[in-house]
Amino acid sequence: MVGTLADGDRGNSATLIKVDRLRELIGNKISLPQLVVVGDQSSGKSSVLEGITGFAFPRDAELCTRYATQITCRREDYESVTVTIIPNEDADPDVAAKLKSFSRTLPEVTQMDNDMLGEIFKDVNKDLGVSSGSGDIKTEAGNAFSEHLLKIEICGPQQRHFTVIDVPGIFRKETQGVTTEADILLVKNMVMKYMRDPRTIILAIVPANVDPATQEILKLAKEVDPDMKRTMGVLTKPDLAIERAMQQIAINHVTGKRSDLTLGYYIVKNRGSDDENMTLGEGRKAEVAFFAKEPWSAIKDTGRAGTKALQIKVRGLLTDLVKQEFKQLRMEVVAQLASLGAEELALGPQRSDANSQRAYLSNLMGTREEFLSDKSDDSYAPKCDEPFPMLNQAESWCPSMVSTARDLVDLEKDVGSIMEYIEEVYRKSRGADLGTFNGSIIAAVFQEQTKNWEPITKAYIQIAKALVQKFIQDAFTAVCPDENVRDEVSENILQDRLDMCFRQADKHAKRLLDIERKNRSFTLNHYFNETLSKLQGNRLADGIKNVASLNYNNHGETLFKLSQIQLDNLVGQNNKSNLEHMHQYIHDVLKSYYKVALKRYIDNVCLQVVHHELLYSADSPLYILTPKLIHTLDDDQLEQYAGEDHAVRAQREKLARDIQNFKEALEVLKGTSKASM
Repeated sequence: MVGTLADGDRGNSATLIKVDRLRELIGNKISLPQLVVVGDQSSGKSSVLEGITGFAFPRDAELCTRYATQITCRREDYESVTVTIIPNEDADPDVAAKLKSFSRTLPEVTQMDNDMLGEIFKDVNKDLGVSSGSGDIKTEAGNAFSEHLLKIEICGPQQRHFTVIDVPGIFRKETQGVTTEADILLVKNMVMKYMRDPRTIILAIVPANVDPATQEILKLAKEVDPDMKRTMGVLTKPDLAIERAMQQIAINHVTGKRSDLTLGYYIVKNRGSDDENMTLGEGRKAEVAFFAKEPWSAIKDTGRAGTKALQIKVRGLLTDLVKQEFKQLRMEVVAQLASLGAEELALGPQRSDANSQRAYLSNLMGTREEFLSDKSDDSYAPKCDEPFPMLNQAESWCPSMVSTARDLVDLEKDVGSIMEYIEEVYRKSRGADLGTFNGSIIAAVFQEQTKNWEPITKAYIQIAKALVQKFIQDAFTAVCPDENVRDEVSENILQDRLDMCFRQADKHAKRLLDIERKNRSFTLNHYFNETLSKLQGNRLADGIKNVASLNYNNHGETLFKLSQIQLDNLVGQNNKSNLEHMHQYIHDVLKSYYKVALKRYIDNVCLQVVHHELLYSADSPLYILTPKLIHTLDDDQLEQYAGEDHAVRAQREKLARDIQNFKEALEVLKGTSKASM
């Protein structure tokens, strides 16, 4: 087997135990120190792996490596060999679940005979959908290789903690019915992916009967490791290097005379095709004897010849790399934990049952109420538009109410039509009393005068409602990041209650309009009498100006002089019929009352409809969504409004697993985890 604990240092074992645990926890999330064996097909990779791990791959030519294989040796009190599949992180969830369920275990390492392992590998190929070329599985383009990872874990009291990864050998020609051009590219990309990782030690396998300088695998390694600081060459099959020149090339590489690799070259003697029944121990002895002969005896004392020397070297390299990277690994794990935590926080609290859903919605409503209360703080900069622009709309609404109504302010403008209308209404409603008029005249003319109030009011209220609705939606968006929750609450709770509030506002506005236009005219406002007196006084003053003489005193003041004749003329001008006087008086009364009513109506609409109904009352749209409302919802409604969809739940579960794994990984790096002790 691989060797006993006496072969190495207990501290190194502890270090490798840690990295193995990290690989189980976060190996598919963060780059970890690792040793990867690469080379051409039939370069002797399997024999090298067997020598340093004790695991003998099946020798069936049809069972060559079709996927990356992680071999992990662990020192345990019991013996076992366990074969499992680690799905590619991009695999379909159903496929991944199926592959994770694959497991084969041999209770004793001694049971790892070629036939039994061959059957296990055939089962693996079947589950991965990989063709073995035997005809058992129909070959299709792209299924000769797999990007999933095969894990082989060897446990026993004599094992040393060690992990190495084997990847498929690169090849250049397709095999009819077995491999394609696409497979050539897939394998090359797979090999490059592993070699590109800066925390990977590249173990490049090269047959000794070819010049390493001509080997593609070393050229590929140089692409990702330009200084060749993490690439080590391993020469295999020295017994096939028959020519003296080729033997010398191999020796020169091992001794460093021709090596451009910082880690240099090692050389091992593989078991040949005629050595199938030879044990590992017997193979080691044969290897020692081989390198004791000329010309290989020249490298016997370099410490770079033989499987034993290679095994010690790669184990030391991996241990040193792990120790070197531990500090940076810890920083990366901490950073990743923070990133995952932020991602989990962005999802909000978990909402898998009625209680959590109710709590989530109640919290949203509470946050929303705080948001709304903050809008009155001058120092607060809200994230959405406040509803107060609608108050500014009132300033433009006031002149609209005046300008679109029949103009009573300027008697010179269309005075004929105004007076004609007053005369017509007066004649229809005239009573028998002398010098008086029926109060219904004012009401009738006022209704005509205010006929445009209704469309103007509706337009204004519509603007106010639109601003309120936008503010509510913006406020809800600000406190609820989940679009699905916003849509469900808006469509099923908010909109119906908004419509109800808006109908109430419309009803209130209609009531105010009816009070002004359909009831008898009435006011206690002293401004009415003041305006009426002012109108009559202004008319008298205008008459005086028309007949009086214009003079100036010593101070430059304008003076009007009125003679008896001019006074008589003034009296004559005002000598109108009773009907004319009554029409004029009705006009003055109507004009005075219109001003009072208009101001009163504008104030009432702004105060009662906009401020009260739409903004500040306890039943206004701003206070529809409250924690109290949420407590009235049943479980089905809670699930509909706040339940998480399958994708979010899956994302949350994955985040929880990742966070837990990274937390455990951090404990391993700190040395506080049981697995790291």
